[in-house]
Amino acid sequence: MHNLFSARVRFNGGNLHLFKVRVDVMLKDLKDQLNEINQGLKPGDTRRVEDLQDARPDYL
Repeated sequence: MHNLFSARVRFNGGNLHLFKVRVDVMLKDLKDQLNEINQGLKPGDTRRVEDLQDARPDYL
């Protein structure tokens, strides 16, 4: 599984969640996937991913 990398995702300032992300995923597709995941975690939440930020692990 060398085409995956680990990503920590924080939804709306909440707790960090660890996901495996495909290396070749486009940012638009990643935003769509994160929106789907957020709906699964918080079914009533209508907010959507507006931007993605790359952060060093020690800043998270």
